[in-house]
Amino acid sequence: MKFSSQIEINAPIVRVVDLFIDPEQMKKWLKELESFEPIHGPTRHIGSKSLLKLMVDEKKMEITETITVRNLPHQLCGEYVTKDVDYIAENRFEDLGNNITKYTVNLEFKFRGIMGFLGDTMKRSFIKKSQEQLIDFKMFIEKEIVNS
Repeated sequence: MKFSSQIEINAPIVRVVDLFIDPEQMKKWLKELESFEPIHGPTRHIGSKSLLKLMVDEKKMEITETITVRNLPHQLCGEYVTKDVDYIAENRFEDLGNNITKYTVNLEFKFRGIMGFLGDTMKRSFIKKSQEQLIDFKMFIEKEIVNS
């Protein structure tokens, strides 16, 4: 299953990307995140691995992140592995001028086990969740800009 979501953020691209790649800031916009633990390599650099622990619908979830592309400030890509789902996230940032940044995330999911049967039927909920996270990120960034 593949899909994309995008949003325009009222902030300069460098500030948006700096806050996006900083694990300490993630809890402020990724509501489900309980912890971000580096496992290997410099955090959020190519080849680095990190463990993200989340609470999703009252269930604990662990995601292993491996960064595959780091071309900042324009792109950060990673592979994410969970118990039932593997996915690739391509995060793209585009400077639209006038301190506006377009953030696009391209996602590709591969399901295993029971999720292999349910994955495609749940596409709408995956898209909705992705858009909610983009909105939360936008609100966080714009609040940070006002408060700095």
